[in-house]
Amino acid sequence: MLSFQFLSRASAAILILLLYLHLGTNNAQNNQDTIEMEFSFPETVDAGEEVTAKLNLKTQLKECMVVKTRLNNPYPMDTSFTLRQTVCLCNDYPRNLYWDFIAERTMYIEAHADAVAEVGICPENKAVVPIVGQHNVVFKKLTVIDDEQSCSMPSSGLSSTAT
Repeated sequence: MLSFQFLSRASAAILILLLYLHLGTNNAQNNQDTIEMEFSFPETVDAGEEVTAKLNLKTQLKECMVVKTRLNNPYPMDTSFTLRQTVCLCNDYPRNLYWDFIAERTMYIEAHADAVAEVGICPENKAVVPIVGQHNVVFKKLTVIDDEQSCSMPSSGLSSTAT
């Protein structure tokens, strides 16, 4: 009888420990960012100067994903490169993307990153499309000195949103 009481106490403790570990694992998985973005370029440049914009992409997900990126702004930019790139993003391989363009006027530039289902980008076509956090966007202002024209944006300065 004494051994039965010992087993029942031990099994209850084990069940509580398993429940705690299971809930802790689920919370850790929910805290992962799908697409982390750092968007950088000089804040102020002279009119006609070439600007290099850098977008650093990272993820904490264990699986790789195909990410389509693009730069948007209200004015056309003089560049010899496309303002869109598609890459394979994995947690052990962050990506740096670069765009070079001529700055003619002050503007807000948006960097977009979308997780998509596309073949031929990731090795062996092994990639996931997350249910949450498929899209991320960052806004940043580029101020051009000697710019006669001004720009406006509905929201303030530097911001970031993820959906």
